[in-house]
Amino acid sequence: MSKGKIKDIVLMDIHNDLENDFDLIAELDPIKWNHNNQYYGFLLKKINKRCNHSLEIGCGTGEFCRLLALKSDQVTGIDLSKKMIEKAKENSFLSNIDFVNQDITECDYPDGTFDCIVSIATMHHLPYLVLLKSLKKWLKPEGMLLILDLYRKSTLMDFLYSIAATPLNLLFCLAQNKRIRQTPTEIQYWREHAKHDQFMTLKEIKNMAAEALPGARIKRHLFWRYSLIWQKTQ
Repeated sequence: MSKGKIKDIVLMDIHNDLENDFDLIAELDPIKWNHNNQYYGFLLKKINKRCNHSLEIGCGTGEFCRLLALKSDQVTGIDLSKKMIEKAKENSFLSNIDFVNQDITECDYPDGTFDCIVSIATMHHLPYLVLLKSLKKWLKPEGMLLILDLYRKSTLMDFLYSIAATPLNLLFCLAQNKRIRQTPTEIQYWREHAKHDQFMTLKEIKNMAAEALPGARIKRHLFWRYSLIWQKTQ
């Protein structure tokens, strides 16, 4: 068997694993606060004008899409998980959102399609550098790219941020979600999904961003997240 065939089979297995993971996670009861929606306000503030067409990659059950729709004439939310898209459609009350069950790596949008592209806790599952270059093409001039994602701890500062976040995480969980511990089902589903996570260090992320998106602003946040903000020039 050729190396190309082996690579295709491995990628298909990863694709199927992720799809199965998120189909299960979609069935979990939603919680009020998590490490992603903590930063929704931060991301929304970066959108400094009304958008004609926005895209969210890995939209899940559509929580951020519904916020993005308030700043956009049209929003496309795409997700690999059929169950996530079904939940997103069930939860949607806005007519300007189109939820699509598709693999973003199989999409080929025309250049200059979107005013804003957002990805939350999804890019670490994807071919990062290749996709950054595609997103750059899909954006209109002055379009915004907003990424919030996880990273692999590798430096002293990374570990200090993690130490600082731990007690705050417990406090926020108790105050917002009225509980500290996950349910046994949540633990099972997320533990299985963690086997398929592939995180990069912030240094690796910065190097790829420098190659694909000169001028991108990358910031480390509490709660084990980083943001990448980039605006396309004319």
